[in-house]
Amino acid sequence: MSTIPWITAAIALPIAAAALLWFVPALHKVARAYGLIVSLVVVALAIGAAMQFDTTRASEIQLTQTVPGSPRWASATPSVSTGSDSS
Repeated sequence: MSTIPWITAAIALPIAAAALLWFVPALHKVARAYGLIVSLVVVALAIGAAMQFDTTRASEIQLTQTVPGSPRWASATPSVSTGSDSS
């Protein structure tokens, strides 16, 4: 089991990169190359996450992340109700 927060990193990296591009005017001149590099890193993170996925345990929740101090219910398995109960 990996300790790298794959999903969080794949979401946070583009947001952080966009904020950095916004606040550092010198990056505006190389914005295309910068965007390409950030995109390739995000693809690499997605590939890393896919490599960590265990297909033999596909019915289980995988690639989870627990934040210290988070409430116990926050890590519970989500459930979906369609509202069409037969009772």
